[in-house]
Amino acid sequence: MTSISLAQVEACFDISSGSISIYLYVKIPFFPKQKLGCATGSITEGVSIGFDWKIVSGKFTFTIKDKWLWLHYEVKVLGKTWSGDLKLIPLPFI
Repeated sequence: MTSISLAQVEACFDISSGSISIYLYVKIPFFPKQKLGCATGSITEGVSIGFDWKIVSGKFTFTIKDKWLWLHYEVKVLGKTWSGDLKLIPLPFI
């Protein structure tokens, strides 16, 4: 089975200020990585990035729940829509 990853996320936490910066990229085979957006906000309130790039559109929302970074996604690619929640990484310092 072959798996293709379309989204790439980079996150930077600033514990002293309680902020998080998120950078969102799309990687489509045979094309260079494209930046979809970036956002900075409160770690506890969450950060959202909306995007609309050629064949990909949607919204990613990053929040902290139970000392974990979570992603809620709503993505549309070539007319097909996906949505859901992903538990990403533990954040024991929160």
